Amino acid sequence: MLVLLLPFVVTLDTVPAIALILGAHAVVVTGDTITAVLFNIPGTSQSVATCFDGFPLSQQGRAAEAVAAGLTASMFGGVTGALFLLAAIPLFRPLALTLGSAEYFVLILFGITMIALLGGKSFLKGLISGGLGLLFSLIGFDVVTGSFRYTFGSKSLYSGLDLVPVVIGLFAIAQMVFLLMDGGSIVKIQGKLEGFRGIARGIKSAVLHFRVWLRGSIIGATLGMVPGIGGTVANILAYGAQVSADADRSKYGTGKIEGVIAPESANNAKEGGALIPTLAFGIPGSAGMAVLMSVLVLKGIVPGPNMVTDNLHITISFVLVLVAANILAAALAMLITPLLEKITTLSIHRLAPVIFVICTVGAYSVNGRLTDVWLAMGFGLLGFFMKKYHYSPAAFIVGLLLGGRLERALHVSLRAWGPLFIFQRPAALALLVLVIALSLWPYYKEVGLVKKIRMNKAGNRR
Repeated sequence: MLVLLLPFVVTLDTVPAIALILGAHAVVVTGDTITAVLFNIPGTSQSVATCFDGFPLSQQGRAAEAVAAGLTASMFGGVTGALFLLAAIPLFRPLALTLGSAEYFVLILFGITMIALLGGKSFLKGLISGGLGLLFSLIGFDVVTGSFRYTFGSKSLYSGLDLVPVVIGLFAIAQMVFLLMDGGSIVKIQGKLEGFRGIARGIKSAVLHFRVWLRGSIIGATLGMVPGIGGTVANILAYGAQVSADADRSKYGTGKIEGVIAPESANNAKEGGALIPTLAFGIPGSAGMAVLMSVLVLKGIVPGPNMVTDNLHITISFVLVLVAANILAAALAMLITPLLEKITTLSIHRLAPVIFVICTVGAYSVNGRLTDVWLAMGFGLLGFFMKKYHYSPAAFIVGLLLGGRLERALHVSLRAWGPLFIFQRPAALALLVLVIALSLWPYYKEVGLVKKIRMNKAGNRR
């Protein structure tokens, strides 16, 4: 989308050009809140965790409240990320430079482990889903050997699986099939839509849960600073941190408002963090940041240390644009939320065909290839069976998205430090210990639960 705006940038001055590109890019994930909550369909992979509690709230007739809470958290997260950018360039340079390929490798494993732990009822099935996503990420061109893998002679697969048709299939098409099987409408409690009253409650919830969105914002901004990690991992880790911090964890996944606030604050805050390596080191933190950096170069500005000296006013403009864009996007989205909320009351037999057509057009429009439509259908079938047998489509998407980065980080680490590279990098080793601890946590809880049941039985016999 940002590439389409580049022709308009040529005639603009530097600051208006930055405002156009950054303003459009910074609030893309803000709109994801609406589809994630209303239909259980993340607009991008950066809103996967929002679905976990957002959609159950929508089924309870609290869609407006959930959307408003998510939008408010997104706004707070975006503003926090902008302030993080303002303060963090001189402070976090040493940290950014210490993170190498070994740390990236373990961070990606950490993200997959978290989504497997939190994204479904079975941790093992979550890991299997994530592993399946990693396998599908191998399709296409191998940057190490220079060969094509698992393409079956199809030129459409040379560049790998495009994320858009996969997400559309796993989430949108599969979800529509399930809703058609259930019948009725998305809202299971009729007559409970609250409109602007729900929006007011959602805003109030986000304001009252100050610690939730602040924690999510810090996680998002910090991870955004690491090039290549992106908002998907930030979204997931913020959700995981919130679940871990809450004493009542059993209600997450059934419609808890904190489960919407935490991930939504993180995926907007990461833009402020992603700007740090882009401006300070000339290393784009994401694809959108790469487009933004090209605009800077087009205007004769070279990213680097001079962004906090000679071009300080340009850096300040980034901060102001982030703040203004997040506030305006949240306000505009809230105005149309009461109208969109009514969609959840429509009969699914009327709604599903419309969404199905939109999904088909969306899959085709990305690259203009019929192959992507068939991919969406195929992954829709896969998503149906994954949901039916309680595997995690979210873990699959994370594995698919991060698989290429995981492979590149592994190859670079092996060449730089050898097979035991983890043990030569203290930060990577510490993260690996955390991943192992998280992997063993479900079994530890299960053993503890079994012990409690046995003790209760023994006590009853006495």
